[in-house]
Amino acid sequence: MTQPDVESGNLGANRKGREAEAGMIWSRHEAEDHHVADAVANALHWDFALPRHRVVAQCEGGWVTLSGEVERAYQRSAAEADVLRVDGVRGVTNAITVGAAAPSGAEDH
Repeated sequence: MTQPDVESGNLGANRKGREAEAGMIWSRHEAEDHHVADAVANALHWDFALPRHRVVAQCEGGWVTLSGEVERAYQRSAAEADVLRVDGVRGVTNAITVGAAAPSGAEDH
């Protein structure tokens, strides 16, 4: 086990070095984006008006980009409204498309 660098006053240098080697150090913005992305995913998950696994959110610098396809325009608007209520979100780009779902039991003739 390596000893901390006491002479230079850098007591956390070894820990930070080990974390960096393991890929565990995030910048403050990356950590904030990770927190916001988790909160956005949770908000979208619990909105029962949205079809599961059809809306994807990406976060960078607090800006959330939504993509995917839903059946109705209100679902697209609901997803954006859900995201805007999450703390840390600075804005939303809503790239969700609205498409017609195939009727159940439809057959190709």
